[in-house]
Amino acid sequence: MYVIIVFITLFVFTIIKYSNQPINVTYLSCYNILVLLWTLPLAISINDMEGMECFLRRVNWILLVWLVIVAAQGIAYMMNENLILGFQDMLSGAIRSRNSRIRLN
Repeated sequence: MYVIIVFITLFVFTIIKYSNQPINVTYLSCYNILVLLWTLPLAISINDMEGMECFLRRVNWILLVWLVIVAAQGIAYMMNENLILGFQDMLSGAIRSRNSRIRLN
């Protein structure tokens, strides 16, 4: 409940303080606080050691898939300087490169 109250307060304050800023940009600047809400289901699901091991196995598989996707993105960018899988939609900033390597913000 406190996390939601803090999020709403921050969101309203940001809307008032930066009234010319679009709502979606305001949301993107505030939504990181909502990550704290993930602690509740995690705490419930990993209540015992067996639940913790199962949870960590699932996280490992998810991270393995994510790392394969990121590696494929890096290879595709080095070959033809294109972003795959719509990564440009996930970026909040500009796409930059340095030393022939992509820098995602």
